[in-house]
Amino acid sequence: MSIRYKLVLIFVLISAIPMLTIGMLGYFNAKDALTNSTIAGLRAVSEFREGEVFLFLDRFKIITRNYASDGYIRDRLEEIIEDKGGLLQSQSKLNKHLLNNKVPITKSLLFIDILTPDGRIVASSRPDRIGSFGGNKAYFIEGSKATYVSDIHTHDGKEQELEVASPLFSRHNTEQPIGLLVNHFSSDSLSALLRGDLILQMGALTQMRGIGNTGESYLVNQQGLMMTDSLFVDNKQRNLQVGTYPIKTGFETGQEVHGLWTGYRGTPVVGASMVITFDDFRWILISEQDQDEAFAPIHDLQKTYIIISFVILALVVVIALATAHGFTRPLRRLMKSIEALGSGDLNAQVKGIDGNDEIGYLARAFNNMGQHLKVARKELEEKNSALQELSIRDGLTELYNHRHLKKVINYEFDRTNRYGGPLSIMILDLDYFKSVNDTYGHLFGDLVLRETARLLTDDLRSTDVVGRYGGEEFLIICPGTSLENAEFIAHKLRKSFSKHLFSDGTTYCQVTASIGVAMQNNDMPTYDDLIRCADEALYQAKENGRDRVFLNRQEEKATV
Repeated sequence: MSIRYKLVLIFVLISAIPMLTIGMLGYFNAKDALTNSTIAGLRAVSEFREGEVFLFLDRFKIITRNYASDGYIRDRLEEIIEDKGGLLQSQSKLNKHLLNNKVPITKSLLFIDILTPDGRIVASSRPDRIGSFGGNKAYFIEGSKATYVSDIHTHDGKEQELEVASPLFSRHNTEQPIGLLVNHFSSDSLSALLRGDLILQMGALTQMRGIGNTGESYLVNQQGLMMTDSLFVDNKQRNLQVGTYPIKTGFETGQEVHGLWTGYRGTPVVGASMVITFDDFRWILISEQDQDEAFAPIHDLQKTYIIISFVILALVVVIALATAHGFTRPLRRLMKSIEALGSGDLNAQVKGIDGNDEIGYLARAFNNMGQHLKVARKELEEKNSALQELSIRDGLTELYNHRHLKKVINYEFDRTNRYGGPLSIMILDLDYFKSVNDTYGHLFGDLVLRETARLLTDDLRSTDVVGRYGGEEFLIICPGTSLENAEFIAHKLRKSFSKHLFSDGTTYCQVTASIGVAMQNNDMPTYDDLIRCADEALYQAKENGRDRVFLNRQEEKATV
């Protein structure tokens, strides 16, 4: 039987696939329904909390308007403004009235200020504030027109508060305000409201939170600071920075958000946000819950689906294994040989598969391919080696070319800078080489260059690197060689040239050499400076008569 029919048999046996597909679709539909239900519940909580905050702030406004309508306060303020002679007595009476009859009524009220139309505080439940100027405050500017709620801020660097201001009118003129009453409320009551504690304080039998053990509602101001208590983090100082997705979106675009995001603790959460704008009070209310808790039913459903799927798959696997056992063994052998070939072993061969089906055909084709790849790789390696050698060699002298010499001297220069030690180079130039070409022809000149390469190779050490730098110039790199040792080598080379007779069998010619030597020092930023020094030394050698060695920045050495 061909492998095609065997695979058909396996696919027929896997009849459980439609069942698994239907189960998966049911799971995802149920997951979407639970997710939407959870998000909808959190949106409802956010809307409920938003309504509570609005009612809470409106309650502050009602309290402030009621205080501003107190006839006793208005009468005393008129006496203070008109300064009828009992200024201090009127202030004292008003201060006591605020402290004894107004502040105690509301637990969240910190203190009360009474301001004149010019912004001076003339009475307060905190006498130390009398005489202060509040005319530049937002609550004074806006509160002089109508009852106004300010944003929450830190007062005197201590507790968080918000001001609610309402204009004070005379008994006789209800259009022109005679001053301003400002209630300073503590923002802690907002935290109590969102925790549900405020409801208990007002007489409720249960504490309504509504979003599990990890759910919480909190407020964030325009500076990105959480201004209420956190269920997980100590935020008494109100300095917890929140920069989550709904906060950025709410303040940048004014849009409310619901869905999934990463909470301020770095934990995946699900939640909903509400943008609250109330006079100068512009905050974002977040109700969120950890995804692990919110989606616990989904996780239970997922576990159930996995268990059922595992049972179905186990049955299918047992049947498939029993059917596939007959042809998986040769496939494993073939895969093992393919892996060996992929790792670079071109000697890998598939053995033990002699059938006439598709697997047997693949095995034979694989073995033939391996043999062809083995031959092709050997040829490629040989060609690459030849190309590599050609790319760094001079075609005439077979010495290293200019480009490769630059790479070598760059490497040696950097290595010397890092690890220390001397580095010397020599530039050798054949004297009057142009005359050789003009007199004997370029073919003989090529012979001189090739013979020069042989002389240099024979006389230099194995650690030295020599190449044709250009024309009749040759560069010799001597790692770990001091200037004195390089000088010795240069003289040895010069003598070899002065004694050598170049000949092609019919023509004979003697060609001398001039050599410039330089050694690397700390004043050389790059290897180009070292080459320049050697080139200058070569120039001096030629200027002083040729057939000699010259050391850069040192006394010329006499030829021997």
